[in-house]
Amino acid sequence: MTNLFCAACRVTEEDGGYTPARFTARQLASLGALHPMYERFGRCAAGVSLSFYTDAPEISFDLVTEPFYTRFTGLDVYENGLLTEFRKLPETAALTHIVYRKRAPGEALLEFYLPANAQATVKNLQLGHFRPADDAARPLVLYYGDSLTQSAYTDTPSLSFPTLLSRWTNTRFINRGVGSLYYDASTLDDAEALSPAVVFAEFGCNDVVRRENGEVVYRDGMYLCWRPDELTPLLEKAEAYLSRLRALYPKAAIYPVSFPWIAPVPGRPDVAETRAAYRERQLALFDRMGFPYVPGDVLTPHLPEFRTEDGTHFNTLGSYACAAAYLPFLNRALQNRNI
Repeated sequence: MTNLFCAACRVTEEDGGYTPARFTARQLASLGALHPMYERFGRCAAGVSLSFYTDAPEISFDLVTEPFYTRFTGLDVYENGLLTEFRKLPETAALTHIVYRKRAPGEALLEFYLPANAQATVKNLQLGHFRPADDAARPLVLYYGDSLTQSAYTDTPSLSFPTLLSRWTNTRFINRGVGSLYYDASTLDDAEALSPAVVFAEFGCNDVVRRENGEVVYRDGMYLCWRPDELTPLLEKAEAYLSRLRALYPKAAIYPVSFPWIAPVPGRPDVAETRAAYRERQLALFDRMGFPYVPGDVLTPHLPEFRTEDGTHFNTLGSYACAAAYLPFLNRALQNRNI
């Protein structure tokens, strides 16, 4: 049954329910050690799909979800590679009974993309005569990052940029984005057995936010940033993370992603100054370490139409633009490895 889940590194079974995971147990513990919030976000099912072939005219299952951490949520349904339905889930959903009747006769490939913003468990599966969608031969791509990578603010979970790239390039993937996360080497698991062909790592937005004892520092209701002259420890953490990433995946093409464009904060020139200084030093670090990189300022046009109302997170249009920006880098990495 665990072979039914794509874009997961493992699946746990309890009381007849199956819960896919994007991270190892050790990684989740490390995320929780930084802050319980990161473990909660790490347990979300971003990018994971329940995928199988079946000849049954109708299938059903129960979807059990933990509380959502954004209000953007739903379940996407694909039949034979075509997005046929989007099921918007109530923000208070705990158990939803899913019934889907196939459009096409005979055997069909069905894919149910689980919510990106909550842990999801499926149980009481009634799938008829089914077989898993075997994708083990396709090259694996890992996407590490923060909330932009997790894409929990994109309405339709199957249209996050890692999922789009997977379809465009016929690759497998695991979305390892965690909302609000920053460079921290402790969140990587040296014992992990994955052998990705390509690894992307997108961080920076949260690194520049001032924290004390793991908590964001606020003044007058606004978060504070580190000053440009305080960035050296942050770049040292970035270097430690990238060094460990390189050691963990020695055969992979590794592409860090520089600080992406996000909408300026009105009345906060200090934030703009810190972001610019960090981006400059981050790019210098990538060059010094010999990494090819994805320039984050070209991921989307610098227009609010490509972001949600917060000016930061990708909406569906922004996700498509981001996937298009990543595409040449991913294709180049795959071509260099004759994949």
